[in-house]
Amino acid sequence: MRVKYLSSILVDFTIVFTFSYLLKILLQYFVIIDHRLLWIIFVTINFVYFYFAYSRFGTTPGKSIFAIAMVRKTGELSNRLILFRELCVKTPLITLFCFFIDYVILNILHILQMGIIPWQVTFIFIYLLISIVIFLCFSNSIWGLITKTKFERLHQDKRVSNYAYVIFALFIIFSYSIIRFENNINQNSTFSVMGIEYPYLFPKYPYNDTNEYVEFLSKQQSAKDYIFELFRKNDIVILCEPAHREIKSWEFISDLVSDQRFINNVGHVFSEYGDASEQTRLDSFLNTSFTDVVELEKATSNLMWFMSLGFFNYLKGVNILNSQLPEDLKIKHYFCDVGLHQHTYTSSLTSYLRGNRDKLMAEVLIDKYQNEISSQKRKKCLLVTNYRHAYNLHKKGQRVNQAEFIFDKFPDNTANVLINDYALNSYLSSYPIQMPIHQGKWDLAFEKNNNKQVGFDFKGNIFGNDHFDHYAIDYEGLEYKDVFTGFIFTNSLDEWVFKYNIPYAQESYNNERIRKGYPVITNVTNDSKREIIPNILENIVTFIRSLPISEIVSNFYNFIPLAIFLLSATFSLCISTVYCISCLLRGTAKRNEAKGVIPF
Repeated sequence: MRVKYLSSILVDFTIVFTFSYLLKILLQYFVIIDHRLLWIIFVTINFVYFYFAYSRFGTTPGKSIFAIAMVRKTGELSNRLILFRELCVKTPLITLFCFFIDYVILNILHILQMGIIPWQVTFIFIYLLISIVIFLCFSNSIWGLITKTKFERLHQDKRVSNYAYVIFALFIIFSYSIIRFENNINQNSTFSVMGIEYPYLFPKYPYNDTNEYVEFLSKQQSAKDYIFELFRKNDIVILCEPAHREIKSWEFISDLVSDQRFINNVGHVFSEYGDASEQTRLDSFLNTSFTDVVELEKATSNLMWFMSLGFFNYLKGVNILNSQLPEDLKIKHYFCDVGLHQHTYTSSLTSYLRGNRDKLMAEVLIDKYQNEISSQKRKKCLLVTNYRHAYNLHKKGQRVNQAEFIFDKFPDNTANVLINDYALNSYLSSYPIQMPIHQGKWDLAFEKNNNKQVGFDFKGNIFGNDHFDHYAIDYEGLEYKDVFTGFIFTNSLDEWVFKYNIPYAQESYNNERIRKGYPVITNVTNDSKREIIPNILENIVTFIRSLPISEIVSNFYNFIPLAIFLLSATFSLCISTVYCISCLLRGTAKRNEAKGVIPF
Protein backbone atom coordinates (compact mmCIF):
# COMPACT_ATOMS: atom_id res chain seq x y z
CA MET A 1 0.00 0.00 0.00
CA ARG A 2 2.82 2.37 0.84
CA VAL A 3 4.47 1.81 -2.54
CA LYS A 4 1.18 2.46 -4.33
CA TYR A 5 0.60 5.56 -2.20
CA LEU A 6 4.07 6.96 -2.98
CA SER A 7 3.61 6.15 -6.66
CA SER A 8 0.27 7.98 -6.71
CA ILE A 9 1.92 11.02 -5.08
CA LEU A 10 4.53 11.08 -7.86
CA VAL A 11 1.83 10.88 -10.56
CA ASP A 12 -0.22 13.66 -8.94
CA PHE A 13 2.90 15.80 -8.52
CA THR A 14 3.72 15.30 -12.20
CA ILE A 15 0.22 16.37 -13.24
CA VAL A 16 0.26 19.46 -11.01
CA PHE A 17 3.78 20.50 -12.01
CA THR A 18 3.05 19.94 -15.71
CA PHE A 19 -0.05 22.12 -15.51
CA SER A 20 2.04 24.75 -13.72
CA TYR A 21 4.75 24.60 -16.39
CA LEU A 22 2.23 24.92 -19.21
CA LEU A 23 0.68 27.95 -17.49
CA LYS A 24 4.16 29.42 -17.02
CA ILE A 25 4.79 29.05 -20.77
CA LEU A 26 1.57 30.93 -21.50
CA LEU A 27 2.16 33.69 -18.95
CA GLN A 28 5.77 34.40 -19.98
CA TYR A 29 4.46 35.94 -23.21
CA PHE A 30 2.78 38.62 -21.10
CA VAL A 31 4.76 38.99 -17.87
CA ILE A 32 8.23 38.25 -16.50
CA ILE A 33 8.21 34.85 -14.82
CA ASP A 34 10.51 34.96 -11.83
CA HIS A 35 11.43 31.55 -10.38
CA ARG A 36 9.38 32.34 -7.27
CA LEU A 37 6.32 33.07 -9.40
CA LEU A 38 6.58 29.52 -10.72
CA TRP A 39 6.35 28.27 -7.12
CA ILE A 40 3.22 30.42 -6.60
CA ILE A 41 1.64 28.98 -9.73
CA PHE A 42 2.52 25.48 -8.55
CA VAL A 43 1.03 25.96 -5.06
CA THR A 44 -2.15 27.51 -6.48
CA ILE A 45 -2.75 24.75 -9.01
CA ASN A 46 -1.90 22.17 -6.35
CA PHE A 47 -4.76 23.47 -4.17
CA VAL A 48 -7.29 23.68 -7.03
CA TYR A 49 -6.34 20.23 -8.34
CA PHE A 50 -6.66 18.34 -5.05
CA TYR A 51 -9.71 20.20 -3.75
CA PHE A 52 -11.66 19.64 -6.96
CA ALA A 53 -10.61 15.98 -7.25
CA TYR A 54 -11.38 15.06 -3.64
CA SER A 55 -14.62 17.01 -3.37
CA ARG A 56 -15.94 15.70 -6.67
CA PHE A 57 -14.59 12.16 -6.88
CA GLY A 58 -13.03 11.34 -3.50
CA THR A 59 -9.77 10.51 -5.29
CA THR A 60 -7.30 12.06 -7.73
CA PRO A 61 -6.25 10.91 -11.19
CA GLY A 62 -2.96 9.64 -9.77
CA LYS A 63 -4.62 7.73 -6.95
CA SER A 64 -7.30 6.44 -9.28
CA ILE A 65 -4.62 4.69 -11.35
CA PHE A 66 -3.50 2.80 -8.25
CA ALA A 67 -7.07 2.29 -6.93
CA ILE A 68 -6.69 4.47 -3.83
CA ALA A 69 -9.30 6.80 -2.34
CA MET A 70 -9.31 9.25 0.57
CA VAL A 71 -11.65 8.49 3.48
CA ARG A 72 -12.24 9.93 6.92
CA LYS A 73 -11.47 7.76 9.91
CA THR A 74 -14.62 8.91 11.71
CA GLY A 75 -17.58 10.69 10.16
CA GLU A 76 -18.34 11.88 6.68
CA LEU A 77 -15.77 13.27 4.22
CA SER A 78 -17.41 16.65 3.63
CA ASN A 79 -16.40 19.42 1.22
CA ARG A 80 -15.83 21.70 4.21
CA LEU A 81 -13.32 19.25 5.67
CA ILE A 82 -11.60 18.87 2.30
CA LEU A 83 -11.39 22.66 1.97
CA PHE A 84 -9.94 22.95 5.47
CA ARG A 85 -7.46 20.15 4.72
CA GLU A 86 -6.23 21.56 1.42
CA LEU A 87 -6.43 25.30 2.05
CA CYS A 88 -5.72 25.77 5.73
CA VAL A 89 -3.37 22.86 6.48
CA LYS A 90 -1.76 21.41 3.36
CA THR A 91 -1.27 24.55 1.22
CA PRO A 92 0.53 26.64 3.91
CA LEU A 93 2.90 23.77 4.70
CA ILE A 94 3.65 23.12 1.03
CA THR A 95 4.13 26.85 0.42
CA LEU A 96 6.58 27.18 3.29
CA PHE A 97 8.41 24.07 2.18
CA CYS A 98 8.68 25.24 -1.46
CA PHE A 99 9.96 28.69 -0.58
CA PHE A 100 12.37 27.50 2.09
CA ILE A 101 13.79 24.83 -0.21
CA ASP A 102 14.06 27.48 -2.92
CA TYR A 103 15.87 29.80 -0.53
CA VAL A 104 18.31 27.09 0.57
CA ILE A 105 19.04 26.05 -3.03
CA LEU A 106 19.70 29.65 -4.05
CA ASN A 107 22.11 30.03 -1.15
CA ILE A 108 23.90 26.78 -1.91
CA LEU A 109 24.33 27.88 -5.52
CA HIS A 110 25.27 31.41 -4.37
CA ILE A 111 22.47 32.95 -6.40
CA LEU A 112 21.71 34.62 -3.09
CA GLN A 113 24.49 35.20 -0.60
CA MET A 114 22.67 36.56 2.41
CA GLY A 115 23.36 33.52 4.58
CA ILE A 116 21.00 30.70 5.49
CA ILE A 117 19.09 31.59 8.65
CA PRO A 118 19.43 28.66 11.08
CA TRP A 119 15.72 28.43 11.94
CA GLN A 120 14.91 27.98 8.25
CA VAL A 121 17.28 25.05 7.92
CA THR A 122 15.99 23.66 11.21
CA PHE A 123 12.40 23.96 9.98
CA ILE A 124 13.12 22.05 6.78
CA PHE A 125 15.02 19.34 8.62
CA ILE A 126 12.30 18.88 11.26
CA TYR A 127 9.57 19.01 8.61
CA LEU A 128 11.21 16.28 6.54
CA LEU A 129 12.03 14.17 9.57
CA ILE A 130 8.49 14.34 10.97
CA SER A 131 7.00 13.63 7.53
CA ILE A 132 9.16 10.52 7.09
CA VAL A 133 8.41 9.23 10.60
CA ILE A 134 4.66 9.80 10.22
CA PHE A 135 4.62 8.07 6.85
CA LEU A 136 6.60 5.07 8.10
CA CYS A 137 4.46 4.71 11.22
CA PHE A 138 1.02 5.62 9.92
CA SER A 139 1.32 5.53 6.09
CA ASN A 140 -0.11 9.03 6.12
CA SER A 141 0.86 12.70 5.78
CA ILE A 142 0.93 15.49 8.36
CA TRP A 143 -2.27 17.02 6.97
CA GLY A 144 -3.86 13.58 6.92
CA LEU A 145 -3.28 13.15 10.63
CA ILE A 146 -4.49 16.66 11.46
CA THR A 147 -7.76 16.23 9.54
CA LYS A 148 -8.12 12.52 10.45
CA THR A 149 -8.17 11.45 6.82
CA LYS A 150 -6.42 8.48 5.31
CA PHE A 151 -6.19 6.52 2.06
CA GLU A 152 -7.59 3.07 1.54
CA ARG A 153 -7.76 0.60 -1.28
CA LEU A 154 -10.55 1.60 -3.67
CA HIS A 155 -12.72 -1.26 -4.90
CA GLN A 156 -13.38 -0.02 -8.39
CA ASP A 157 -13.71 -1.54 -11.81
CA LYS A 158 -10.27 -2.28 -13.23
CA ARG A 159 -11.28 -0.40 -16.34
CA VAL A 160 -11.38 2.82 -14.29
CA SER A 161 -7.68 2.44 -13.44
CA ASN A 162 -6.92 1.67 -17.07
CA TYR A 163 -8.88 4.69 -18.29
CA ALA A 164 -7.13 6.89 -15.73
CA TYR A 165 -3.76 5.57 -16.87
CA VAL A 166 -4.55 6.14 -20.56
CA ILE A 167 -5.72 9.71 -19.87
CA PHE A 168 -2.57 10.40 -17.79
CA ALA A 169 -0.29 8.95 -20.49
CA LEU A 170 -1.99 11.00 -23.21
CA PHE A 171 -1.75 14.11 -21.03
CA ILE A 172 2.00 13.60 -20.56
CA ILE A 173 2.54 12.95 -24.28
CA PHE A 174 0.47 16.02 -25.22
CA SER A 175 2.24 18.21 -22.64
CA TYR A 176 5.65 16.94 -23.73
CA SER A 177 4.82 17.85 -27.32
CA ILE A 178 3.81 21.39 -26.36
CA ILE A 179 6.80 21.92 -24.06
CA ARG A 180 9.21 20.49 -26.62
CA PHE A 181 7.78 22.62 -29.43
CA GLU A 182 7.72 25.83 -27.38
CA ASN A 183 11.25 25.27 -26.10
CA ASN A 184 12.88 24.15 -29.34
CA ILE A 185 11.34 26.88 -31.47
CA ASN A 186 13.09 29.45 -29.26
CA GLN A 187 16.44 27.62 -29.01
CA ASN A 188 19.29 26.82 -31.34
CA SER A 189 21.18 24.24 -29.32
CA THR A 190 23.38 21.37 -30.46
CA PHE A 191 22.63 19.48 -27.26
CA SER A 192 19.26 17.96 -26.38
CA VAL A 193 17.75 15.59 -23.82
CA MET A 194 14.83 13.43 -24.90
CA GLY A 195 14.35 15.65 -27.93
CA ILE A 196 14.24 18.88 -25.90
CA GLU A 197 17.07 21.25 -26.77
CA TYR A 198 19.08 22.72 -23.93
CA PRO A 199 17.42 26.09 -23.08
CA TYR A 200 20.48 28.35 -23.14
CA LEU A 201 18.65 31.25 -24.80
CA PHE A 202 16.54 33.40 -22.53
CA PRO A 203 12.90 34.12 -23.34
CA LYS A 204 12.26 37.36 -25.17
CA TYR A 205 9.98 39.00 -22.68
CA PRO A 206 7.42 41.44 -24.13
CA TYR A 207 8.83 44.60 -22.60
CA ASN A 208 6.79 47.67 -23.39
CA ASP A 209 9.01 50.05 -21.44
CA THR A 210 12.29 50.00 -23.39
CA ASN A 211 11.54 53.07 -25.52
CA GLU A 212 13.26 55.42 -23.09
CA TYR A 213 16.32 53.15 -23.01
CA VAL A 214 16.50 52.97 -26.80
CA GLU A 215 16.01 56.71 -27.20
CA PHE A 216 18.86 57.35 -24.76
CA LEU A 217 21.17 54.87 -26.55
CA SER A 218 20.53 56.48 -29.93
CA LYS A 219 22.14 59.72 -28.71
CA GLN A 220 25.34 58.23 -27.24
CA GLN A 221 28.90 58.19 -28.58
CA SER A 222 30.84 55.09 -29.56
CA ALA A 223 32.33 52.84 -26.88
CA LYS A 224 35.92 53.71 -27.83
CA ASP A 225 35.24 57.43 -27.94
CA TYR A 226 33.62 57.22 -24.52
CA ILE A 227 36.68 55.51 -23.02
CA PHE A 228 38.95 58.20 -24.41
CA GLU A 229 36.58 60.86 -23.09
CA LEU A 230 37.03 59.30 -19.65
CA PHE A 231 40.81 59.37 -20.10
CA ARG A 232 40.57 63.08 -20.86
CA LYS A 233 39.09 63.58 -17.37
CA ASN A 234 40.86 60.79 -15.45
CA ASP A 235 44.29 59.21 -15.22
CA ILE A 236 43.01 55.74 -14.27
CA VAL A 237 40.17 53.92 -16.05
CA ILE A 238 39.08 50.52 -14.75
CA LEU A 239 37.30 48.14 -17.13
CA CYS A 240 35.10 45.44 -15.60
CA GLU A 241 36.01 42.40 -17.68
CA PRO A 242 33.24 39.82 -18.26
CA ALA A 243 33.89 36.10 -17.81
CA HIS A 244 37.64 35.44 -18.07
CA ARG A 245 37.29 32.92 -20.85
CA GLU A 246 35.21 35.14 -23.12
CA ILE A 247 37.35 36.57 -25.94
CA LYS A 248 35.18 39.31 -27.50
CA SER A 249 35.94 41.72 -24.66
CA TRP A 250 39.67 41.22 -25.20
CA GLU A 251 39.22 41.87 -28.91
CA PHE A 252 37.72 45.24 -27.97
CA ILE A 253 40.55 45.93 -25.51
CA SER A 254 43.12 45.02 -28.15
CA ASP A 255 41.47 47.43 -30.57
CA LEU A 256 41.42 50.11 -27.86
CA VAL A 257 45.08 49.67 -26.97
CA SER A 258 46.19 49.77 -30.61
CA ASP A 259 44.33 53.07 -31.20
CA GLN A 260 46.75 55.93 -31.79
CA ARG A 261 45.05 57.98 -29.06
CA PHE A 262 45.87 55.25 -26.54
CA ILE A 263 49.43 54.88 -27.82
CA ASN A 264 50.08 58.61 -27.62
CA ASN A 265 48.30 59.50 -24.37
CA VAL A 266 47.87 56.40 -22.20
CA GLY A 267 50.32 53.60 -22.94
CA HIS A 268 49.96 51.62 -19.68
CA VAL A 269 47.74 48.57 -19.11
CA PHE A 270 47.25 46.59 -15.90
CA SER A 271 45.42 43.27 -15.72
CA GLU A 272 44.13 40.96 -13.03
CA TYR A 273 45.64 38.23 -15.20
CA GLY A 274 49.21 37.29 -14.46
CA ASP A 275 51.46 36.99 -11.42
CA ALA A 276 53.08 40.30 -10.46
CA SER A 277 56.27 38.42 -9.55
CA GLU A 278 56.65 37.58 -13.26
CA GLN A 279 56.83 41.24 -14.31
CA THR A 280 60.49 41.04 -15.38
CA ARG A 281 59.69 38.18 -17.76
CA LEU A 282 56.68 40.12 -19.10
CA ASP A 283 58.77 43.25 -19.72
CA SER A 284 61.35 41.21 -21.60
CA PHE A 285 58.64 39.55 -23.71
CA LEU A 286 56.93 42.84 -24.64
CA ASN A 287 60.22 44.32 -25.81
CA THR A 288 61.45 41.31 -27.81
CA SER A 289 60.98 41.21 -31.57
CA PHE A 290 60.16 37.70 -32.79
CA THR A 291 60.73 36.93 -36.44
CA ASP A 292 59.03 33.55 -36.20
CA VAL A 293 55.33 33.17 -35.31
CA VAL A 294 55.95 29.84 -33.57
CA GLU A 295 58.55 31.40 -31.27
CA LEU A 296 56.19 34.30 -30.52
CA GLU A 297 53.31 32.00 -29.61
CA LYS A 298 55.52 29.78 -27.46
CA ALA A 299 56.88 32.82 -25.64
CA THR A 300 53.35 34.16 -25.12
CA SER A 301 52.13 30.82 -23.80
CA ASN A 302 55.09 30.64 -21.42
CA LEU A 303 53.83 33.80 -19.70
CA MET A 304 50.27 32.69 -19.15
CA TRP A 305 48.06 31.27 -16.54
CA PHE A 306 45.92 29.22 -18.89
CA MET A 307 42.62 31.10 -18.73
CA SER A 308 41.73 32.73 -22.03
CA LEU A 309 42.71 32.63 -25.66
CA GLY A 310 41.47 36.23 -25.76
CA PHE A 311 44.21 37.34 -23.36
CA PHE A 312 46.74 35.21 -25.20
CA ASN A 313 45.88 36.98 -28.47
CA TYR A 314 45.98 40.34 -26.69
CA LEU A 315 49.52 39.81 -25.35
CA LYS A 316 50.64 38.47 -28.72
CA GLY A 317 49.15 41.55 -30.40
CA VAL A 318 50.87 43.96 -27.97
CA ASN A 319 54.21 42.33 -28.71
CA ILE A 320 53.67 42.76 -32.46
CA LEU A 321 52.49 46.35 -31.92
CA ASN A 322 55.53 47.21 -29.80
CA SER A 323 57.90 45.88 -32.44
CA GLN A 324 56.52 48.59 -34.74
CA LEU A 325 56.62 51.48 -32.23
CA PRO A 326 59.48 53.70 -31.08
CA GLU A 327 60.79 53.12 -27.55
CA ASP A 328 58.92 56.04 -25.97
CA LEU A 329 55.56 54.91 -27.38
CA LYS A 330 55.68 51.19 -26.64
CA ILE A 331 52.74 49.75 -24.71
CA LYS A 332 53.61 48.67 -21.19
CA HIS A 333 51.62 45.94 -19.51
CA TYR A 334 51.66 44.98 -15.82
CA PHE A 335 50.43 41.82 -14.09
CA CYS A 336 48.52 42.43 -10.84
CA ASP A 337 47.79 39.02 -9.35
CA VAL A 338 49.58 37.71 -6.26
CA GLY A 339 50.67 34.21 -7.28
CA LEU A 340 48.22 32.02 -5.37
CA HIS A 341 49.21 29.12 -7.63
CA GLN A 342 52.80 29.00 -6.36
CA HIS A 343 53.46 25.49 -4.97
CA THR A 344 56.37 26.77 -2.88
CA TYR A 345 54.16 29.03 -0.72
CA THR A 346 53.35 27.93 2.81
CA SER A 347 49.71 27.46 3.75
CA SER A 348 49.81 30.51 6.04
CA LEU A 349 51.24 32.70 3.27
CA THR A 350 48.70 31.39 0.77
CA SER A 351 45.93 32.14 3.28
CA TYR A 352 47.25 35.69 3.74
CA LEU A 353 47.48 36.27 -0.01
CA ARG A 354 43.97 34.95 -0.58
CA GLY A 355 42.52 37.08 2.21
CA ASN A 356 44.26 40.25 1.00
CA ARG A 357 44.25 39.56 -2.72
CA ASP A 358 42.27 42.61 -3.85
CA LYS A 359 44.29 44.97 -1.66
CA LEU A 360 47.57 43.53 -2.94
CA MET A 361 46.42 43.68 -6.57
CA ALA A 362 45.42 47.32 -6.09
CA GLU A 363 48.81 48.13 -4.54
CA VAL A 364 50.56 46.92 -7.70
CA LEU A 365 48.85 49.67 -9.68
CA ILE A 366 49.04 52.27 -6.89
CA ASP A 367 52.80 51.82 -6.37
CA LYS A 368 53.58 51.75 -10.08
CA TYR A 369 51.41 54.82 -10.74
CA GLN A 370 52.81 56.86 -7.86
CA ASN A 371 56.48 55.97 -8.36
CA GLU A 372 56.73 55.83 -12.15
CA ILE A 373 53.71 56.53 -14.33
CA SER A 374 52.53 59.81 -12.79
CA SER A 375 55.82 61.51 -13.61
CA GLN A 376 55.91 60.38 -17.24
CA LYS A 377 54.59 62.11 -20.31
CA ARG A 378 51.99 59.37 -20.66
CA LYS A 379 50.69 59.33 -17.09
CA LYS A 380 47.45 57.44 -17.62
CA CYS A 381 46.66 53.75 -17.28
CA LEU A 382 43.95 51.20 -18.02
CA LEU A 383 43.12 48.42 -15.54
CA VAL A 384 41.24 45.33 -16.75
CA THR A 385 39.85 43.32 -13.86
CA ASN A 386 36.99 40.86 -13.53
CA TYR A 387 33.50 41.30 -12.02
CA ARG A 388 33.41 42.42 -8.38
CA HIS A 389 37.11 43.41 -8.41
CA ALA A 390 36.02 46.43 -10.47
CA TYR A 391 33.19 47.45 -8.10
CA ASN A 392 33.28 50.70 -6.17
CA LEU A 393 30.96 49.93 -3.24
CA HIS A 394 31.83 52.77 -0.90
CA LYS A 395 28.26 52.86 0.35
CA LYS A 396 28.86 49.48 1.96
CA GLY A 397 31.50 50.97 4.24
CA GLN A 398 34.05 48.19 3.73
CA ARG A 399 36.87 48.00 1.19
CA VAL A 400 36.92 44.52 -0.31
CA ASN A 401 37.41 45.10 -4.05
CA GLN A 402 40.50 46.06 -6.02
CA ALA A 403 38.85 49.15 -7.48
CA GLU A 404 37.81 50.46 -4.07
CA PHE A 405 41.40 50.67 -2.83
CA ILE A 406 42.34 52.56 -6.00
CA PHE A 407 39.38 54.94 -5.67
CA ASP A 408 40.38 55.58 -2.05
CA LYS A 409 43.89 56.54 -3.13
CA PHE A 410 42.95 58.53 -6.25
CA PRO A 411 39.31 59.57 -5.82
CA ASP A 412 39.43 62.52 -8.22
CA ASN A 413 41.03 60.93 -11.26
CA THR A 414 39.69 57.36 -11.33
CA ALA A 415 36.71 55.95 -13.25
CA ASN A 416 35.33 52.43 -13.53
CA VAL A 417 33.33 51.09 -16.48
CA LEU A 418 31.10 48.05 -16.86
CA ILE A 419 31.32 46.17 -20.16
CA ASN A 420 28.05 44.67 -21.40
CA ASP A 421 27.73 41.44 -19.53
CA TYR A 422 25.57 38.80 -17.91
CA ALA A 423 24.66 39.11 -14.27
CA LEU A 424 26.82 36.51 -12.55
CA ASN A 425 24.69 34.38 -10.24
CA SER A 426 26.85 31.41 -9.31
CA TYR A 427 29.71 29.07 -10.15
CA LEU A 428 29.13 25.43 -11.02
CA SER A 429 32.25 23.33 -11.65
CA SER A 430 34.09 26.62 -12.28
CA TYR A 431 31.60 27.65 -14.95
CA PRO A 432 29.39 30.67 -14.35
CA ILE A 433 25.62 30.38 -14.14
CA GLN A 434 24.49 33.67 -15.59
CA MET A 435 21.32 35.63 -16.23
CA PRO A 436 20.73 38.74 -18.35
CA ILE A 437 20.87 42.05 -16.53
CA HIS A 438 17.35 43.00 -15.48
CA GLN A 439 15.91 39.86 -17.08
CA GLY A 440 17.04 40.92 -20.56
CA LYS A 441 15.56 44.42 -20.65
CA TRP A 442 18.94 46.03 -21.34
CA ASP A 443 19.80 43.50 -24.04
CA LEU A 444 16.49 44.13 -25.77
CA ALA A 445 17.23 47.87 -25.76
CA PHE A 446 20.67 47.26 -27.30
CA GLU A 447 19.07 45.02 -29.91
CA LYS A 448 16.55 47.72 -30.81
CA ASN A 449 19.50 50.08 -31.17
CA ASN A 450 20.94 47.65 -33.77
CA ASN A 451 23.61 46.49 -31.28
CA LYS A 452 25.71 49.58 -31.96
CA GLN A 453 28.79 50.01 -29.79
CA VAL A 454 28.03 52.81 -27.35
CA GLY A 455 29.40 54.23 -24.11
CA PHE A 456 27.96 56.57 -21.50
CA ASP A 457 28.06 57.67 -17.86
CA PHE A 458 25.56 56.00 -15.55
CA LYS A 459 24.83 59.18 -13.65
CA GLY A 460 21.67 61.00 -14.70
CA ASN A 461 20.05 58.40 -16.96
CA ILE A 462 17.65 55.48 -16.87
CA PHE A 463 20.37 52.80 -17.03
CA GLY A 464 22.18 54.20 -14.00
CA ASN A 465 18.94 54.41 -12.02
CA ASP A 466 18.25 50.67 -12.38
CA HIS A 467 18.79 48.41 -9.37
CA PHE A 468 22.29 46.90 -9.28
CA ASP A 469 21.93 43.18 -10.05
CA HIS A 470 25.29 42.37 -11.66
CA TYR A 471 26.53 39.94 -9.02
CA ALA A 472 25.19 37.13 -6.85
CA ILE A 473 25.20 39.18 -3.66
CA ASP A 474 22.04 41.21 -3.29
CA TYR A 475 23.32 44.78 -2.90
CA GLU A 476 20.05 46.11 -1.56
CA GLY A 477 19.40 49.75 -2.30
CA LEU A 478 22.29 50.18 -4.73
CA GLU A 479 21.80 51.37 -8.29
CA TYR A 480 24.27 51.01 -11.16
CA LYS A 481 25.32 54.65 -10.85
CA ASP A 482 26.39 53.92 -7.25
CA VAL A 483 28.84 51.21 -8.34
CA PHE A 484 30.19 52.24 -11.76
CA THR A 485 31.13 55.51 -13.41
CA GLY A 486 29.91 54.36 -16.78
CA PHE A 487 29.05 51.59 -19.22
CA ILE A 488 30.08 50.41 -22.68
CA PHE A 489 28.22 48.09 -25.00
CA THR A 490 30.60 46.23 -27.32
CA ASN A 491 28.86 43.01 -28.43
CA SER A 492 25.54 41.31 -27.86
CA LEU A 493 25.67 38.36 -25.49
CA ASP A 494 24.71 36.04 -28.33
CA GLU A 495 28.05 36.88 -29.96
CA TRP A 496 30.11 35.85 -26.95
CA VAL A 497 32.81 33.27 -27.70
CA PHE A 498 34.75 31.10 -25.26
CA LYS A 499 38.09 29.79 -26.49
CA TYR A 500 40.44 27.55 -24.53
CA ASN A 501 42.89 26.10 -27.00
CA ILE A 502 45.97 28.16 -26.24
CA PRO A 503 48.85 27.10 -28.51
CA TYR A 504 51.67 25.12 -26.88
CA ALA A 505 49.90 24.91 -23.50
CA GLN A 506 51.35 21.48 -22.66
CA GLU A 507 54.89 22.46 -23.52
CA SER A 508 54.64 25.81 -21.77
CA TYR A 509 53.26 24.33 -18.59
CA ASN A 510 56.01 21.74 -18.36
CA ASN A 511 58.61 24.42 -19.06
CA GLU A 512 57.20 26.29 -16.06
CA ARG A 513 57.37 23.16 -13.88
CA ILE A 514 60.95 22.48 -14.92
CA ARG A 515 61.86 26.09 -14.11
CA LYS A 516 60.45 25.62 -10.61
CA GLY A 517 61.97 22.18 -10.10
CA TYR A 518 58.89 19.98 -10.57
CA PRO A 519 58.55 16.87 -12.76
CA VAL A 520 56.70 17.21 -16.05
CA ILE A 521 53.15 15.87 -16.39
CA THR A 522 50.87 14.92 -19.26
CA ASN A 523 47.34 15.83 -20.28
CA VAL A 524 47.45 19.45 -19.15
CA THR A 525 44.08 21.12 -19.62
CA ASN A 526 44.23 24.30 -21.65
CA ASP A 527 42.47 26.50 -19.16
CA SER A 528 43.68 25.13 -15.85
CA LYS A 529 46.82 23.95 -14.09
CA ARG A 530 44.92 21.55 -11.87
CA GLU A 531 46.86 18.29 -12.00
CA ILE A 532 44.37 15.88 -10.42
CA ILE A 533 40.72 15.87 -11.36
CA PRO A 534 38.44 12.93 -10.46
CA ASN A 535 37.56 11.02 -13.62
CA ILE A 536 33.83 11.61 -13.34
CA LEU A 537 34.27 15.36 -12.84
CA GLU A 538 36.84 15.47 -15.65
CA ASN A 539 34.36 13.81 -18.00
CA ILE A 540 31.62 16.25 -17.04
CA VAL A 541 33.89 19.27 -17.43
CA THR A 542 35.22 17.94 -20.74
CA PHE A 543 31.66 17.54 -22.01
CA ILE A 544 30.67 21.04 -20.91
CA ARG A 545 33.75 22.48 -22.60
CA SER A 546 32.75 20.77 -25.83
CA LEU A 547 29.59 22.88 -25.99
CA PRO A 548 29.44 26.28 -27.68
CA ILE A 549 29.68 29.30 -25.38
CA SER A 550 25.97 30.03 -25.58
CA GLU A 551 25.27 26.59 -24.11
CA ILE A 552 27.90 26.86 -21.39
CA VAL A 553 26.28 30.04 -20.12
CA SER A 554 23.35 28.34 -18.48
CA ASN A 555 19.82 29.64 -18.38
CA PHE A 556 19.39 28.15 -14.93
CA TYR A 557 15.79 29.25 -14.46
CA ASN A 558 14.73 27.55 -17.69
CA PHE A 559 16.76 24.41 -17.13
CA ILE A 560 15.54 23.40 -13.66
CA PRO A 561 11.76 23.37 -14.46
CA LEU A 562 12.46 21.39 -17.63
CA ALA A 563 14.57 18.91 -15.71
CA ILE A 564 11.86 18.49 -13.07
CA PHE A 565 9.24 17.90 -15.76
CA LEU A 566 11.33 15.35 -17.66
CA LEU A 567 12.34 13.42 -14.54
CA SER A 568 8.92 13.35 -12.90
CA ALA A 569 7.11 12.57 -16.17
CA THR A 570 9.52 9.76 -17.05
CA PHE A 571 9.45 8.07 -13.63
CA SER A 572 5.72 8.47 -13.06
CA LEU A 573 4.89 7.18 -16.54
CA CYS A 574 7.22 4.20 -16.12
CA ILE A 575 5.86 3.30 -12.67
CA SER A 576 2.20 3.63 -13.69
CA THR A 577 2.85 1.63 -16.86
CA VAL A 578 4.52 -1.20 -14.96
CA TYR A 579 1.68 -1.20 -12.42
CA CYS A 580 -1.06 -1.35 -15.07
CA ILE A 581 0.74 -4.09 -17.00
CA SER A 582 1.20 -6.11 -13.81
CA CYS A 583 -2.49 -5.70 -12.98
CA LEU A 584 -3.40 -6.79 -16.48
CA LEU A 585 -1.17 -9.87 -16.24
CA ARG A 586 -2.57 -10.78 -12.81
CA GLY A 587 -6.11 -10.40 -14.11
CA THR A 588 -5.32 -12.61 -17.10
CA ALA A 589 -3.71 -15.21 -14.86
CA LYS A 590 -6.78 -15.30 -12.57
CA ARG A 591 -9.12 -15.69 -15.52
CA ASN A 592 -7.02 -18.49 -16.95
CA GLU A 593 -6.91 -20.17 -13.56
CA ALA A 594 -10.69 -19.98 -13.29
CA LYS A 595 -11.00 -21.54 -16.73
CA GLY A 596 -8.50 -24.26 -15.87
CA VAL A 597 -5.90 -23.03 -18.37
CA ILE A 598 -2.34 -24.07 -17.42
CA PRO A 599 0.28 -21.53 -18.61
CA PHE A 600 3.45 -22.93 -20.16
